[in-house]
Amino acid sequence: MLYGNEVGPLGPASDEPCCLNFASADSLQGGQVKVVLGHYPDYTRVAADIGANRFQIDENKFVGLSPSRLWTLNRQFLDQMYRSGAIFFLATPLEKARTDSWFDREIRYLQRLGATFQNS
Repeated sequence: MLYGNEVGPLGPASDEPCCLNFASADSLQGGQVKVVLGHYPDYTRVAADIGANRFQIDENKFVGLSPSRLWTLNRQFLDQMYRSGAIFFLATPLEKARTDSWFDREIRYLQRLGATFQNS
């Protein structure tokens, strides 16, 4: 089931590993990586429902990370997914993105990379 909107294939990234929890390998469907973005907790529920990846830092590693470091890790995740040609699904509609939220920052970042969004 498709939730919200979809972003087409994406592109370049840093290879620095970070502390991410990905969904299982079942998130590969026909060789295509699926990623869910949105406000918390929406994106975590949708990712679980469709077997997709999502940006999620282990609670034990989250403590003590500055907002700047969190954004660096988030961008690395987005870059990795962009480079892999991932399909991005939105758990939260674009028009409901809260200004300056993490979700809003992710959308603006992907748009700067050239991603476009279509209603589905």
